[in-house]
Amino acid sequence: MDVVVVGGGPSGAVAALQLARTGARVALLEKEALPRTKVCGDALIPDSLAVLSSLGLLDRVSAEARPARGIRIYAPGGRPVDVEGTCLCLPRQRLDGILLQAAEEAGARILSGAEGVGYEVEDGRARLEMRRGGRVESLTAQLVVLATGASSKVLARFGIPHRSEPSALALRGYYRLRPDVPEDLLHIWYERPVLPGYAWIFPVGDHVFNVGAGIFRGSGRAPPNLREVFERFRRECGRAGEMLEGATPLEPLRGAPLRTNLQGSEMVADRILVTGEAIGSTFPFSGEGIGKAMETALLAAHTGTEALAAGRFGARDLAGYPQAVAERLGSKFSHYAAAERWLRFPAIVNLVAWRAARSRELRRILSDILNERRDPTDLLSLAGFARAAFAH
Repeated sequence: MDVVVVGGGPSGAVAALQLARTGARVALLEKEALPRTKVCGDALIPDSLAVLSSLGLLDRVSAEARPARGIRIYAPGGRPVDVEGTCLCLPRQRLDGILLQAAEEAGARILSGAEGVGYEVEDGRARLEMRRGGRVESLTAQLVVLATGASSKVLARFGIPHRSEPSALALRGYYRLRPDVPEDLLHIWYERPVLPGYAWIFPVGDHVFNVGAGIFRGSGRAPPNLREVFERFRRECGRAGEMLEGATPLEPLRGAPLRTNLQGSEMVADRILVTGEAIGSTFPFSGEGIGKAMETALLAAHTGTEALAAGRFGARDLAGYPQAVAERLGSKFSHYAAAERWLRFPAIVNLVAWRAARSRELRRILSDILNERRDPTDLLSLAGFARAAFAH
């Protein structure tokens, strides 16, 4: 085996797909049955769509996804602002299934229900022990790609230095809403009842909606109870309460940790690349993670391909990967982190929303932010506030 990928989410599947397409012999391990259920908003915004298009999978995903014409954002005071942009919604379980199928079609070996339980470098190769069906087996490879999400336990098992505490927490459930609730927009709340976090209601088709909430950590204060935040969201955010009136829950709420702002784990070690949410590929402020997880996976796959060609797999040999991540994504994450800090000043955010509701120019800027033609600090910054004050 050339490469073993550990983790069956979007980052693991994309890494396996891209490596297999270059001719590498790839095995992907996932301890859960695949495709798995994952706490996620299920929204595919333009960065995700761009990656899927580059992989030749956008049409396959679009055929099953629910389209939305944009996002409605609710400011702390409850004022909504509509942001235009092409978005799709598809349950993560189905998205993961499409990506894994594509990886398998490219030649990757998919091992569902296989958990990596041991790792060492032996005789110049990586040897990984996996538990599958009650038996422990060994796989050897030149390189291991860890796409293990926010699990610190797995990172520790492979000896990867990492942040032990998550940077955010999220939960979500699926609800069937009334037939009169529109399904043409993604809704995101930054209203006071959910600060210092956010909440969402996203349509996934057939009047089923993904409903969830997340909270950011690291403000210096103890984070609020996430289930209490979710209940405040339902009770106190007016439009959310209207949409959820008479809603039928389809499954229990599920929670999960998040790693944001490229503050998760080290990205490389000898014969190891780490990608996706394990390195903190989820954006602060918005909680969006699928697109950037897949982008980091593409960068990891490129580095892995070069390493296989050169036959060099030390941490120094793989150092081009974290450099590429920093060059391509570092400034974006710092800008989103700066925007998140402004949520501590709801009156200022309300002022921007009030102006945006009246200004075509500001709504265009918001659309550019969604489509990654601008950074969020173009509005949520001192210069942005000055721009908002005089925009038409």
